[in-house]
Amino acid sequence: MKTFINNIRILFLISLISFILGGCGQSNESENMEDEKEGESHDESPSDQVEISEEQFKTVAMQLGGFEQKNLGNTLKVNGVLEVPPQNKATVTSYIGGIIKSISVIQGDYVKKGQTLATLEHPEIFQLQQDYAAAKSALIYQEKEYERQKQLLNENVVAVKRFQQVEADYKTQKALVKSLQGRLQLIGISPEAVENGSMTSSISIKSPINGYVDRIEVNTGSSVDPAKPIFTITDNSYIHADLQVYEKDLMKVKTGQKVYFTLANTESEPFEAVIFAESKSFETNSKSITVHAEIKGNTKKELKPGMYVNGRIVLDNKTVKALPNDAIASEGDLRYIFIRTEPEHHEGKEEVHSGKETENTEKEKHAEHKGEKEEHEHAEAAYTFKKVEVRAGLSDAGYTEVISLKEIPADAQIVTKGAYYLSAQFKKNQSGGEEEHGH
Repeated sequence: MKTFINNIRILFLISLISFILGGCGQSNESENMEDEKEGESHDESPSDQVEISEEQFKTVAMQLGGFEQKNLGNTLKVNGVLEVPPQNKATVTSYIGGIIKSISVIQGDYVKKGQTLATLEHPEIFQLQQDYAAAKSALIYQEKEYERQKQLLNENVVAVKRFQQVEADYKTQKALVKSLQGRLQLIGISPEAVENGSMTSSISIKSPINGYVDRIEVNTGSSVDPAKPIFTITDNSYIHADLQVYEKDLMKVKTGQKVYFTLANTESEPFEAVIFAESKSFETNSKSITVHAEIKGNTKKELKPGMYVNGRIVLDNKTVKALPNDAIASEGDLRYIFIRTEPEHHEGKEEVHSGKETENTEKEKHAEHKGEKEEHEHAEAAYTFKKVEVRAGLSDAGYTEVISLKEIPADAQIVTKGAYYLSAQFKKNQSGGEEEHGH
């Protein structure tokens, strides 16, 4: 009987201990689950957002903008070259031979009409001034003799034949002075200065138009012959695009149509032009005509005659919503754009402590350090962008049609340059987040 009672006591003690241990385990398990949930809540971040600093934004030369209306559909593809009208290109020569004494410009300089490009000297220059001075003096004498003989003729003192000879000599001398005077003016020497005794042994070669110095054919000491090219000046302010249109497409093209073109073999922004004229005869070899298009905007300074271009002539006014190609990032068959948005702030759950204080575990220290790091990154972040999936349509002239899958506000700030950098940064953040959870 006594043994039976002892067995019951032992079973009771075992049951009590099991109950106590089970309760403690359940409590610890519950606390661990709460810690995990709290950690998950704290670590959770928006899966479709990426943040960058002001420094990153500037380093990548990122740009913000909005949708543009572009005609990417009904257009005609053309090629051509940039040119200027003949009246806006000048070949500078000299009216007289000589030696180049000095050159005042270098290739690429902008010059104004009448500006000195070089000076030229030659003994003939001095001789021409002497001839003019002598002819002018002789003319003064001939003029006085003509007036005297005319007076005598009126008084029947001199014969008509004598007067006619004096009159012929006077007119011949007058013509000679006019000729020499014109030659002096052509080479830039003032006849009045020569009459006053001021003579020079050199002349200035001046620019006939405003423009840029394209070519310099001489150097100091070079011998120059009359009509030999010395400089070439080009006025780029009237640069235009000469586009080749083939016979089968002639009926589609007319004056007033818009043209968008880019420089061949470069990634330049598209330029806009308008057709203002077209040739009336075919090119023999290509069976095409040349269409002339005036370039719009203040971008002509960076354009040079002779540059090859690829263009599209807009055949109708139908437009689509488009963005620059640099605004669209690709991931396989998917297309994305990035829209600037306000950063989302996540507050951690408040911890409730009961009982006596305990020391932080290694896990709590890691979570605290991670929270401080994220808070520091949020403080540095100047731009937050949301990744938005879209569909890409027609693509041409550096732009791509964008078809929205979700409504995008009309005033949304879209990344128009630098989307691939944001895509890489987004992937980097996603990869980093998985590694932290793995630890």
